[in-house]
Amino acid sequence: MTPQARGVVPPETIAAIKAAQRAAEEAELELHRVTVQALVDGASFPELTRATGFSSSTLQRWVKELGATPAGTAAKRSARARDALHIQRVQAMREEG
Repeated sequence: MTPQARGVVPPETIAAIKAAQRAAEEAELELHRVTVQALVDGASFPELTRATGFSSSTLQRWVKELGATPAGTAAKRSARARDALHIQRVQAMREEG
């Protein structure tokens, strides 16, 4: 390989670098997608953190970025709403009594 002139990057080198960048970005997106899918399918944050080494906050950020809903989240929201309604009913009964 002949040395290149200083300050000049051959077009084929630039093309190879850009192709590698695209591949790295696609691989990173696939990593996020597969990891978040595990959460959607039922894995817990602590379980996935232990298995992958990714922090829980990183996993939560990926979930938010991909607009996903981890398994159990909707059930938790539903339970909270049910509990809030129950509390309201108990308070109303106390006020009546």
